[in-house]
Amino acid sequence: MTREIQPPPPPVDSVGKGVLHALGCSAILAALAGLAFLPVLLGWGLLQWNVLLPLYFFERSKQRKLAAKGVLLTGLVVFLLQAACYGLVIVSIGRNGMH
Repeated sequence: MTREIQPPPPPVDSVGKGVLHALGCSAILAALAGLAFLPVLLGWGLLQWNVLLPLYFFERSKQRKLAAKGVLLTGLVVFLLQAACYGLVIVSIGRNGMH
């Protein structure tokens, strides 16, 4: 009786998995940092990279390049949205003055 060789399992690497990991980590960070008002002082877009960069390197070390790409994409989108929101706030303060 010979043992049949099974093909390797399909890879579990996807951009969507990286996006979900990044959003989960960002949600945990938001819950922890929300009480200390750190997002207001440092800016959420910059603060999130303290969590997302180690997650990116972890995904790369596990050879999940697509998931690592999803982490970076999520971080960049959140950073750009946060920068746009702060830009709108600064422009509105400049027009109306701080009361």
